[in-house]
Amino acid sequence: MATIQELAERIDRLVSGSISTDEGVFDNDYLYSLVNTGRAFVLRQDFLKFRRWSPQAIQTLYPEFDINFQDSVCYSRFQLPSAFIQANAVQDGLVYCGSSSSKIMTTRNFRRIKSRTELADFLKNPKTTPASGKYVAVLIEGLLMTLISKDIIKEPMITGVFDTPNALETFNLQRDFYPISEDMIPDMETFILKSTMGMEAAKDADVVSDSADTKMRK
Repeated sequence: MATIQELAERIDRLVSGSISTDEGVFDNDYLYSLVNTGRAFVLRQDFLKFRRWSPQAIQTLYPEFDINFQDSVCYSRFQLPSAFIQANAVQDGLVYCGSSSSKIMTTRNFRRIKSRTELADFLKNPKTTPASGKYVAVLIEGLLMTLISKDIIKEPMITGVFDTPNALETFNLQRDFYPISEDMIPDMETFILKSTMGMEAAKDADVVSDSADTKMRK
């Protein structure tokens, strides 16, 4: 397994002919974004083929509960660090959302709610309302996630395939393995090289190193 830094360096060397230099066409943030884009592409293709997400791609997030961010005793609101990968028109990378309780019998199912209009319809019906305690309703608007349940959820757990895995606060660029299966990495690199890097690599690199450039300006 490799870190995102190692994968970014591999991509950079593939374009530069395996030559390591202190200057190049690409900066690290741009390389990370390309790695994330390539990962999203190959994971989406894998999902469409096998109808399930690769286990190695799934991350777990424990959002911090902020009482000042809440506006109802039945609503738990959290800001997501990244969107989920979109698999198709109706399904994305969210795998589980709800309580982080280790008691499996008390962990409730979750149900995705597409809009506030749909949520209002569910709330009006005593059989389908999440206030019944039978499930947790999940509404995502941009990066704002709202959990609607019988009781407020102060210790939620979110597992899924995030679009930008390195956006999670606990993700360590230097030490954490990048969330993708080892056998998908060659396909990811091929996609990046064919779709983006070929055109970008045609640009001239800054041939003056940072240290030399600094000396010239003094």
